[in-house]
Formats: sequence, structure tokens, C-alpha cells
Amino acid sequence: MAFIPIRQIGAGGIVTDQAPYDLELQQFPVGNNVAIEDGKIGKALGYSNRQGLAFQPTHVQGWLYQGNNTLVIGGNTSIHRFDGTTVSDVSKVGGYSNSPRWQSAQIGTAVVMNNGAEVPQYMLPTGSAFADLPAWPTNVTTQCLKPFNSFLVMVGYEDLSSRYPFTVRWSDEYDPASVPGSWDITSTTNLAGENVLSGNSGELVDQLTLNDANIIYAERGVYAMTYIGAPLVFAFREVFADDGIINRGAVAGFFGGKIDSLMMRIVDIMYALPFTIFVILLMVFFGRDIWLLFLAIGAVEWLTMARIVRGQIMSLKKMEFIEAARSIGLGKRRIIFRHMIPNILGPIIVYTTLTIPAVMLLEAFLSFLGLGVQPPLSSWGVLIKDGAEKMEEYPWLLMFPGVVFSLTLFSLNFLGDGLRDALDVRSSKD
Repeated sequence: MAFIPIRQIGAGGIVTDQAPYDLELQQFPVGNNVAIEDGKIGKALGYSNRQGLAFQPTHVQGWLYQGNNTLVIGGNTSIHRFDGTTVSDVSKVGGYSNSPRWQSAQIGTAVVMNNGAEVPQYMLPTGSAFADLPAWPTNVTTQCLKPFNSFLVMVGYEDLSSRYPFTVRWSDEYDPASVPGSWDITSTTNLAGENVLSGNSGELVDQLTLNDANIIYAERGVYAMTYIGAPLVFAFREVFADDGIINRGAVAGFFGGKIDSLMMRIVDIMYALPFTIFVILLMVFFGRDIWLLFLAIGAVEWLTMARIVRGQIMSLKKMEFIEAARSIGLGKRRIIFRHMIPNILGPIIVYTTLTIPAVMLLEAFLSFLGLGVQPPLSSWGVLIKDGAEKMEEYPWLLMFPGVVFSLTLFSLNFLGDGLRDALDVRSSKD
């Protein structure tokens, strides 16, 4: 296939470094019948003009039945059927309201069409036109109606002015040669029913059958619906939801813009504070307390980690697997927690092991100055300070703590280097 640069497609051209899912449809006004591969766009093969239409098509559904295979074509106000030769109007009497978005499925031998604003339509192979789905609940409309096993399932619906965006409702079981005969959820003689999901993951938006489960997509999560039989009929479980504790550096690097600038300016301000003066001020105002020492060290040691995480996230967010996650509609928090943070755990673990000796050295420095751990508590800094005061008389009081402290720091640094070599894929390939 011969490829041409993206910028040559469309009257206004296309920004070459723009993510594919961010491209506007108007950017393809003359790019008919194209395929995208490796960041370039080319003409797809196999195109042929089979049939001109007198209306604007908005949806196409294949209809397979005993060799009599046809296409069902939805328009703004009508439904047509194309048998390969003739286009026939198979709309119900009176047609339909404006229907820019049809949704369709073949259930058994019938085809069901739904525009989200009226009673769903159905047509059997022996029929000559679509008709209202029988036994459909009065005044109910839904944006998503699809078959699962031998049931029709709607996810989220409206009943006049009342909305039920978190409710999954299904029909009675239907025969493959027919359509559902009941949607009565109060009856004890059929399997029709409904289930209200938590709503914690937002409104329900779509569904897709996957193996033996019906996957239900919410705005910020996914549920699985599986058949278990009467009396409950279906079981529901949450597959995942976007939640968790947000890492400062990950948020700044992923979102960028004002959020990045604000959070990095906070880091800059913390970096600008003289650490020793900061500790002295804490001691003056709040007294000498070991918890203040923890607070002072913690207030400055996360800064470099935040910068490292930010840099890693800014690099990762341009990778193809992140763009793929965005293109299938995953939420930002899920992308951060499930795809980005696991991929930067290696550098985080390595830097953490290297931070431990730095923190120990910092604590020893403060304790040596008398600003850290206070007697009768002990630390490396306190031992070295006591040894320094008696160095002329008892030199081993300084020598032994100093040597052991140095060996401890060397060991932790060697551990960090080993973890870096083990977890860094690029260095292991060299």
C-alpha cells in the first residue's frame, strides 16, 4: 500500500503530531476510503461503488438469514433494505423522527433497530416493513439496546421525564425465530427483570458481549453481567473502577498545563527553603521533638521523587499503549493507576533505596548539630557527636560508629545500584 503524509489529506490539512483520537471528522473532507498505519494515511483497497442512495445513510446493519443476505440501512427519517440490487423502503407507516444515531442488532432471525427516541423497531425475514417492538414498556426509551444470550438488554433508560441512568433492564427470554414477548418486571411467570447498579462509576453508556458475559461500560468503570438462571437470572460484578490515591508527580506529568505548572511551582518553593534554617525554625516554634524531625525530612525528600515521576509520566504518556487506552475511552485516573504507575515502579523503587541512605545521613547531620534525636534516644549522629567530644581520650568511640555508619550507607547504595540494574530493561539489554 502506498502511503501519503497525513498533512496532505483534507482541505485544511491535519496536524501530524496530533493524536488520532483527537482528530476532528472535518479534517477528512477529501480523505475518502483511507487506512491509517504507522502514523500515515493511505488509500484502502477493495473500494467499489455498489449503489447510489437518494437519502443520507446514518447506519448500516448486515442481515444474514438462510442465504438471503441483505443490508439494513438507517437514514434520518427512514429505514431501507438493500438486497444487492434494489433499495426498498421498509420504514413503519409514518416514518421516524430525526434519527442521526441508529443502533441495531440481529436477534435470532429478526433485526432490531433503535434510535434512542422512539419505540425500538423490529422486522422478521418474512415481513415487508419494520414495526414497533411488541410488548415494549409504555413511554420508555433507551440509548442502548442489545441482545445477550436469549434476552434483549437495555442499559440506562428514560420513562417520560424520569431517568434511570444506572439501571440494567432485560426482557423475557425469546425464541430465536421471534422477539421478546414481555418486559413485565413485576410478573412471576417470566424472566424479565432489572438491576440497579451503584452509580459510583457514572452513568451506563454501552454494552458488549464477551464470551459468556455481557460487559457493561459506565463513564468511569466496567461491569460484567453473567447468566445464572432463575430466580435472579443475572449476576453483576464490578470489573474495575477508577479510584485510588493520586501520586503528585504522576498527576502533574499526565495532565500538564496549569496543573503541572502549579504543582511544580510548589516543588520549586520547597526546594528554595534552606533546610537547616527550616529545621531551626521548627525547633524554635515547636520545641525539640523527634516527630518534627520526621516532618522536616519528609517535607523535602519527596521533591526529587516528584520530579522523577513527572519526567517518567511525561515520557510514557506519548507511548502507543497509552494512546490506545485513551482511544478505547479509559478514564484518566485508570490510565494513571493501571497503566502508567506500574510502568514506572522500577525507577521509583531504585530511587527509594537510594533515598534511604540520604535520609539517614541527613538525620545524622541534624543530630550531630543537636537539632535531631535528643538523649536518652540514640542515633548514628548522636553516637558520632559523643565520640567526637571524647576523640582524644577514647578514639574508638568515634571510629566504630563512623565505620559502621559508612558501611551501612555503602551497602544501601550498592543495593540501589543492584536494583537499578535488575529493574532497568534498557540497561539489562546493553
